[in-house]
Amino acid sequence: MSTTANTADTPSSMFRIEQLNEANWVPWKRRVTAILRERGLLKIAEGTMQRPVAADPGKPTKDERKERERWEELDGKAQTQIELTLSDSQMVHIVGAKTAAEMWSQLKQVKERGGKLGILSLRRCLYRTIADDATDIATHVTELRRIQEELAILGSLVSDEDILMLIISSLPKS
Repeated sequence: MSTTANTADTPSSMFRIEQLNEANWVPWKRRVTAILRERGLLKIAEGTMQRPVAADPGKPTKDERKERERWEELDGKAQTQIELTLSDSQMVHIVGAKTAAEMWSQLKQVKERGGKLGILSLRRCLYRTIADDATDIATHVTELRRIQEELAILGSLVSDEDILMLIISSLPKS
């Protein structure tokens, strides 16, 4: 079974990304955000472009109907982009969502540790990650950068200078 998703609208605009799994939320979110932005769907997924409501819901005008139909079309496309980039095990997180914004919100609730406790937990991991003589240094640095990125998503920035100091201090003496 393939773990990548082809998210092309047309052959000339192909994207191939790894499907969301238990361990790749940060890079997956960044890539899907880029795809949604490129396709003009990010505001739909983030919920900042709301479903249009007619001034008189019982008698929408022709323009109001067209506007609503256009929004529903864009929402459907955004939902499809999200759904096609989820692995089977991650589909459970969007059950019950009726819009792309609901899907996006549900995924964020599950995948992003929130609040001060989430930040504390990640910072603890960051400061306690230590390499030993058997540790692959590239993997070690990648893990520290991954934690740095997760903290940034939560609004707790760790400077590159601080990461450099953490890397140096977390390496084995040999």
